Amino acid sequence: NTLGLLVFFAAAGVGIIAVISFLHITVSDGYINVLLFYVSIVSSYEVHITGRLPGREVFIPIYLLNLDMGFETCFYDGMTQLDRVGLNLVFPIYLFILMILFIWLASRSFAVSQWLAKNSFTPSKLLATLITLSYNSITQSSFQILGFESVTVYGLDDGKSSVIYPWTIDPNVGYFSPLHAVFFVVSVVLLIIFVIPVPFLLILPSFTSRLIWRLKPLYDAFVSPLKDKFAFWIGMRFVLRIIYLIISSFSEPPTNLLLLGVGLVLAIFLSAAVQPYKYPVHNILDSFFLCNILLLALGALYFQSFTNTSETSKGELGFVLVVVGVAYIITCFVLGKLILVRFPWLVTKLRLRAFCKKYDTEPLTPKVNLDPPTVVQETDTQNHSPKLEKRPQAIPIFAQLREPLLDGSGFIELQ
Repeated sequence: NTLGLLVFFAAAGVGIIAVISFLHITVSDGYINVLLFYVSIVSSYEVHITGRLPGREVFIPIYLLNLDMGFETCFYDGMTQLDRVGLNLVFPIYLFILMILFIWLASRSFAVSQWLAKNSFTPSKLLATLITLSYNSITQSSFQILGFESVTVYGLDDGKSSVIYPWTIDPNVGYFSPLHAVFFVVSVVLLIIFVIPVPFLLILPSFTSRLIWRLKPLYDAFVSPLKDKFAFWIGMRFVLRIIYLIISSFSEPPTNLLLLGVGLVLAIFLSAAVQPYKYPVHNILDSFFLCNILLLALGALYFQSFTNTSETSKGELGFVLVVVGVAYIITCFVLGKLILVRFPWLVTKLRLRAFCKKYDTEPLTPKVNLDPPTVVQETDTQNHSPKLEKRPQAIPIFAQLREPLLDGSGFIELQ
């Protein structure tokens, strides 16, 4: 079982890189920016929204999109909470290593570089997507590893008290014990070189013009779905991730839920007023997902104000399932649209099937006559000489179906 789980998560990393590269599902498209912000906020507050509910499995897709690989997973007997949090910290690093290997392979392999050029895919889009995917997971795991509690121990042999500092998540783990010290150092390094610089570079590129000029393809991959005057918007979303994560980690309900609700109301009105994305559909989806999080927060506040009865728990669970289910449906629709944009021939094939179903016909493949034309000898009554005549060749059947498919309705307008 341990080997199987390790192989599964190793293959999951390769699969994430492959899906991003092959399907072009990157943050350069506004849909993914909006979706990943929703995933990061819900993942941070899920324990406060559904802390007493039995149906938390509904959030597993959100865990996976947030790269939370340590949820209720035991690779071996005796796996501790520190090991699980460390796994969440190590898995994004593993993805970045795979990305470096992929870029190295592209520089060494002519076939891979040709495939990237043919599909108009650049490594900067892959890197920007991995940064956005892993940002919340790395930040959350770093905060969890750095957290500690102050506990006063009384009743010692000499009659004095002593203050100890256990780890917040698991008091049985000593703070700065050998294993915790390793993760502590890694967390501090990641906070310095990754968590803090990313929003700073995206919000204030003028203060780091030389560095931004060197990283311009990466910067363009982040801000491409935004209007030029709102290029800082993506950096502000990273800052909001940190703020909401701190509120969720260091406060309890209903305080953190109230602060989340107030912040979301301001974010919804601000997003609706400035319309930061270039395309209206991205702004609409942004407002929808923000309202979805707000409904979850308000629902948790409402239901947690009642006593913990079975009727209240069932109503709360049903409310959460409906709200999250609607978000999943919209997400599936968005991903389907992105796949159809990536493979436009699927649209043509679907329209062909719809045309054939409408006229009660079957899609046929054109018949190609590979035999030489048949020569028929006829006698000319005047000249008494044989006359050659060619029989008419078969016309491809798709010629009569061409106009309904190529009149402009068979293509998707890129948003």
